[in-house]
Amino acid sequence: MPITPQHLDGITDDLPELAAYRRTATRLHPRRGTPGIGDSSVGGPLLWPATEEWPVCTDDHRSWIEFEGPGAGTIDTDPVPLIPVAQLYRRDTADYLGPEGTDLLQVLWCPVDHDPLWTPAVTVRWRRSGEVTNVLRTPPSPSWVGNDLYVPAACTVSPEQITEYEYHALLPGDLAARVAVWEERTGRRYGWGRSITTGWKVGGYASWTLTDPQPMRCEDCGSSMTLLLKVHGAEWDGDELWHPVGAHTPAERDPTGIVIGRGYALWVWMCDADWEHPVGLSMQ
Repeated sequence: MPITPQHLDGITDDLPELAAYRRTATRLHPRRGTPGIGDSSVGGPLLWPATEEWPVCTDDHRSWIEFEGPGAGTIDTDPVPLIPVAQLYRRDTADYLGPEGTDLLQVLWCPVDHDPLWTPAVTVRWRRSGEVTNVLRTPPSPSWVGNDLYVPAACTVSPEQITEYEYHALLPGDLAARVAVWEERTGRRYGWGRSITTGWKVGGYASWTLTDPQPMRCEDCGSSMTLLLKVHGAEWDGDELWHPVGAHTPAERDPTGIVIGRGYALWVWMCDADWEHPVGLSMQ
């Protein structure tokens, strides 16, 4: 099983006040495979009730056609069936955040760029897996895909719980100053990607490397939102900071084939007030 390096191990011995800005996250470590409906997976089949309608995207995708120009080809403008992105069972995911009584999170998206971020449109489902007795064996699939890089390869996962710390720019000023002194004294770094992991993960903290940090608010009710899932094509970046021990091959570095924007990550957020409200998205 891959093991994540812990760049800030022992930092709270020197800075105990950082314990208030520490969270766990579950790194998924996807690897190409053949998961089943009873498995946690990325890009694998879903445990979906045969009696439940499969979700579709009804947005007007002509804006995508106009953006892409004539090279977009012939595109079916009917509603687009969503494709499976991730299925995560509570038993496998220490940082599972679903409603009480559920034990299964399913994430799907429309594989077309959508305004305003030009990312896939995401939806989630929470389930009690034991209640699904009649399974949909052949879900519908899109007749066209706006971006092939939004279709994940089927992967098994090897969940690993890790420790993360708040993004450096969001630490209180006095604490950030003490962190800077700690960096100078120890020769270690807190920021520069060391407090928050790369790769696919559940929970933990978000990075804000593309834009300034911004509060995530539910579009339906204005409530605060909590980070649910990070989608990131590569397990580690070129600096190899988060290269898992035991991972060696190019296929292990980029198992899912997903690319968000120019190699960014897609962060999926959930409403703190109502699980049924639509998810929020940020790209960093």
